Amino acid sequence: MNLNKYISRVLSTGIYTTVFFYLCGIILVVIKGDANDFFSVATIVSIKDFLTRLIALEPAPFFYLGTMVLIITPIMRVFFSCYYFYKIKDTKFFFITIVVVLILVLSISIGLLFSLNLG
Repeated sequence: MNLNKYISRVLSTGIYTTVFFYLCGIILVVIKGDANDFFSVATIVSIKDFLTRLIALEPAPFFYLGTMVLIITPIMRVFFSCYYFYKIKDTKFFFITIVVVLILVLSISIGLLFSLNLG
């Protein structure tokens, strides 16, 4: 399989999963009949709260899941590219992609660190 098809499948899966979660959230908003849930900012304070609200079929966790998948999709593309270049033994692009992965990990770590200290 060439790189374009490989990456296309990763991106397509991410987009379809995102749309699925968003549609679930929208359907739950329609079923529950409260459009304010759709436009209001829902605060989820912990993993336990998230799971409780997800099991209760509240719309907010589905929108959060859709957004998280949308954010993670291009990051997964980089990881899959790294694996692909390793698999075909293209050392130049493998190391370039490793640098990109390290920058992503560092950026996410710094973002989490400052959001925990400042937020």
